[in-house]
Amino acid sequence: YSDPTLFVTFLVGPNAVEFRIHREVIYHQCSVFKVAFESTMIEGQTQTYTLPDISEQCFSLFVQWTYAQKLNLFQLAKGYVHDEEATAEEDAENMALVELWRDAENQTLAELWVFGDTYIIPVLQNYAMTAMIDIHRAHRRLPSTELFDYIYENTMENSALRTHVVQ
Repeated sequence: YSDPTLFVTFLVGPNAVEFRIHREVIYHQCSVFKVAFESTMIEGQTQTYTLPDISEQCFSLFVQWTYAQKLNLFQLAKGYVHDEEATAEEDAENMALVELWRDAENQTLAELWVFGDTYIIPVLQNYAMTAMIDIHRAHRRLPSTELFDYIYENTMENSALRTHVVQ
């Protein structure tokens, strides 16, 4: 960093949760944000970008990827047990919780892909898609109906994400 003390702020989600990111890091990953922060628009004047329609989980994954160029996902973590591999001792409550986490993580990955599409970050889209493919290959589980709905409501007809979930 030429100046590690310079940050930009993102206000994310309906509760405007604050995320501060090194300016140079965000500039390197997303030209849309760079243009906004260097402009005379409100984002440039305040060094704050508001994203009310982005979930905190999605933006947290974006920040993780922005700094580390990887996504840490529980479904790809060593030792993760898929429901069909679960032992008989595991109770239904624990499995229901795991399923909620799994569905939430899949939803967040789809949101991350759409975020990358919206803000023209194709490398981020590739990371999100690769993670979705890796999860599918590892666990052979279909996406939830809610995830299909989200993808179809938020992507173009011939998008790579739609193609992936249909295959």
